[in-house]
Amino acid sequence: MEAKLLINTFSPVLQHCSLFQAIPQEQISTILNSMVYELLPVQRDSFIALEGDAYRQISIILSGEVAIKKIYGSGKAVTVTTLRSGDIFGELMVFTQRSLPSTVSAQTDVTLLQIPQQEVLRLCQQHPLFLQNLMRLLSDKIWMLNEKLKLLSYGSLRQKIASFLLEYHHQQETPDLNLPFTRQEMADQLGVPRPSLSRELAAMKRDGLIDYWKHHVRLLQLEKLENIMLE
Repeated sequence: MEAKLLINTFSPVLQHCSLFQAIPQEQISTILNSMVYELLPVQRDSFIALEGDAYRQISIILSGEVAIKKIYGSGKAVTVTTLRSGDIFGELMVFTQRSLPSTVSAQTDVTLLQIPQQEVLRLCQQHPLFLQNLMRLLSDKIWMLNEKLKLLSYGSLRQKIASFLLEYHHQQETPDLNLPFTRQEMADQLGVPRPSLSRELAAMKRDGLIDYWKHHVRLLQLEKLENIMLE
């Protein structure tokens, strides 16, 4: 697919992709016209990359939904995170010789824009905004990893949930939270079984700490939620 056709078809996705943040549309066109890339269609329930692979490229999800999974020797799979149109994966692997730590699979039919390692390095050298966006993306990933380590340090499930919800409260600056994931995805992020998460959320609702419906959670007693983390 030519760069012009790529832009016409996926322009909204590329404009909102964090790698192209603050880059004018005409400059995005210039980058794509000069860039070596591959468009990869992937069928639903297919593997994109396996744990242990040498994945030396950045992949932008142009359409569809991708799951990052940890698959154990028993065959059990835990979804670490779910990525959607405009999201990126593989950026951590461009600057390391280590192998991929998780398995990547297509939850739906997916179209990927893949940028190989050497092309990423060239774009960083020639386009300062691209480099700045990539550095911000890497920094955000490191920050999120630190947040997950913090969650693991809490002894009780209630402490983990309180910390998790308060972090989203700080990000969204409101006690009425809109959580962009399913209950199962939240359980996976907290590293707990979904039934355990549901029971504890119900208990916190009975205790008057929170209320929730679908993807929305309302924090009713912020101070008490903060105190839970100090117990």
